[in-house]
Amino acid sequence: MMGFLDIKQIVRLLFREKFYTLINVFGFALGIAVFLLILLFIIDQRSYDRWHEHSEHVYRLEKKDWALLGTAHGPYLKENFPEVENMTRMMTVHIHQTLTHDGYPHTVQDLVFADSTVFDIFSYRFLVGNPEQALTNPASIVLTRGIAEIIFGRTDVVGEVLRYGDRNDLMVTGVIEDVTHAHIRVAGIMPFHLLSSYYAAEDYDFLFQWGSWNYSTFLRLKPETDLGAFEEKANDAFFNELKALHGVEIERDFFLRPLHDIYFADDVKHAGPADTGDLQTVRLFLAVAVFILLIAVVNYINLATASSTARAREVGIRRLLGGKRGKLVLRFLTESVMVTVMAVLCALLFLEIVMPWYRDFSGISLTLYSLSTGYIVLLLLLGTVVTGILSGIYPAMYLTAVVPIDVLKGKKAGGKRGSFFRKILIVFQFAITLMLITATVVINQQLSYMQNRDLGIDLDDKVLLRLEPNTYQRWDAFRTALGEHPGIVDIGRSSQVPGYFTWQESSRGNSQESKQHTFMQVNAEYLPMMDIEVIQGRLFSRDFPSEHLHAVLLNEQAINYFEFEGSYEDIIGQTFRTDIVDHDLRIVGIVEDFHYNSLQNPIGPLVIFWNDEGSYNVTVQIDPASYREAVGHMEQVWMEFAPATPFMILSIKGLFMEFYESEKHLQQIFVIFSVFAIFIACLGLLGLASFMAERRQKEMAIRKVAGAGLFNLAGLMLKDFLVLLAIALIISSPISYYLLSRWLETFPYYTAVGFLPFALAASVSLIITILTISYHAIKVASVAPGIVLKSE
Repeated sequence: MMGFLDIKQIVRLLFREKFYTLINVFGFALGIAVFLLILLFIIDQRSYDRWHEHSEHVYRLEKKDWALLGTAHGPYLKENFPEVENMTRMMTVHIHQTLTHDGYPHTVQDLVFADSTVFDIFSYRFLVGNPEQALTNPASIVLTRGIAEIIFGRTDVVGEVLRYGDRNDLMVTGVIEDVTHAHIRVAGIMPFHLLSSYYAAEDYDFLFQWGSWNYSTFLRLKPETDLGAFEEKANDAFFNELKALHGVEIERDFFLRPLHDIYFADDVKHAGPADTGDLQTVRLFLAVAVFILLIAVVNYINLATASSTARAREVGIRRLLGGKRGKLVLRFLTESVMVTVMAVLCALLFLEIVMPWYRDFSGISLTLYSLSTGYIVLLLLLGTVVTGILSGIYPAMYLTAVVPIDVLKGKKAGGKRGSFFRKILIVFQFAITLMLITATVVINQQLSYMQNRDLGIDLDDKVLLRLEPNTYQRWDAFRTALGEHPGIVDIGRSSQVPGYFTWQESSRGNSQESKQHTFMQVNAEYLPMMDIEVIQGRLFSRDFPSEHLHAVLLNEQAINYFEFEGSYEDIIGQTFRTDIVDHDLRIVGIVEDFHYNSLQNPIGPLVIFWNDEGSYNVTVQIDPASYREAVGHMEQVWMEFAPATPFMILSIKGLFMEFYESEKHLQQIFVIFSVFAIFIACLGLLGLASFMAERRQKEMAIRKVAGAGLFNLAGLMLKDFLVLLAIALIISSPISYYLLSRWLETFPYYTAVGFLPFALAASVSLIITILTISYHAIKVASVAPGIVLKSE
């Protein structure tokens, strides 16, 4: 067993070799700290939607790649299947809405419409109010803490009245804690029944419709439910019901997605506004975390084996004095564990310092104390010991394997075997560094590609206005007033905004089969203003007023989707039928496929309908040379027409680019972690170069006496490392190419992994290696030969 004196000697030894101890402890500490930071990020990502009380039994009803359904699907299952304990339908309005209190309007984003049963499905924590009665009144609203404090300055606001969009007076019936770590964004919740008032003029029951797929449906099943059997029965029931009602035979492809899997679902094309994660990215971060820890371990092993000459004499003397090899191994392992413990303590101190910044930067809500749960503390303690043992086991076995008499005669410990193993570790370290640099470049390239790809639609110099009742009812006068300023280039209306094309309809094309597709309504001015290219036919035109409400445009995807045959020229003039109107429509044009949603979504079939009054979204194109004056004019006109509603415009391009914020954020985090990994690798290289340079002092001195120049001497050491770097490049490049290609394929649209990332990775690694090795080689070679050789 280790005694107190042994521990004291180890501590004295560590302090005697200050430079190498500092590199080991600091490198280890940095590696462990970054590992824990990434671990916190992963825990944060994996915690989405898992905090709800019934999360293990809550599912979202989906069909193929659709997570949006009609209003009938949920109620039908609740009524006919005893396995369903409860059901709720939800729809999020991501675009800013207005909530007015005491005549003062507030703009709010992410208001949600939901059934009153939503609080039985999701465990939103009520600060005030009764969840069982909060949404039973159609004229009610539940706010989050943050919104309540913004509007009222307090949370005890039950009974207060808010006006929603200058249309509905809603009583506040509850306030819930701000919702985080949920895929559904929530600022406030209003009764789902309230939506039916917007369809009062329709002749159907809005709350029980099989079409118009725009709503999420969540089911809470009984714990003992056989999920597979339930899905099969539900599909049969939907098939039979729709065949009986409409004579339509649908595919039996409805299924239930567990709530805690929704955040990482990457096979859903139509899900509405929601927060999403990337499981591949989480796995990538986990790999980076492991690599960083391995680099720190490799640093320790390299430095320990590199110092074998000095330590071998110590071991040889101890062995001659009767020291057992087992005790010596234990001594070295203890030394390794002590270094690891010191590193862990330094890492925790480092985390405590950077956590406030890291939380703000990464957006996570976890703290250092999130690691203090029982199993994580146990894993941390166990990991410290295991990491220490793994780091020290090879140096311990390597150094204690010496033959005492050989060492005392001056024979080097380990010989070629130790040198070869050290080279393997250096290659491994170089390979990881090269892979991280390559991945960083490719991630940057993909983000740039997504942000700069030609969308097929012009978003520049355009702002969004949301009409309210006064401006909607007096549209012609409002539009004329806006257009009086020379800085207003054009004005158009559309049912949706680029990036938020979520309206889904059922239509019948050439095959007469009813199919779901993306649908939008525009006025005649919208498409030309957005530079939408027509391939065949023409866009909507005021020259053909009879086509208003009787004409449609299809994109190329829709032509194939609805099985139209023949040339595009033959398709122009054919009829098209959609559920939104009760008469045939005429196809007047085919437009080029354009990205109406972000590049995270593939382009799908799009049907564009001409309806001048079908939208509250107004897009205004402004001359950038007179932007400020034009916006001032717009505000003045707005206050004349709608003084009770705040004037607010949003950049169309800014709204669209919001979809890339998560990728941009993850890219920034990845870059920072990669820089840390490279820095830790450089620390190890620095220490190793210093040690090897000292070991070759006499060789350098002799060569210098023989006439070798300073840079020739530096090249001798550098050559060995460059060979190892080249080997690492050969090994890492195909691995990086394969992994990064697989990652890129998770995007619908992606750039190729070209030569540039590998060239940059090799160049950066080469520069770092040359600078690090040359500095120490030149430093040692600069010492006068007489000083070095006088001891021989």
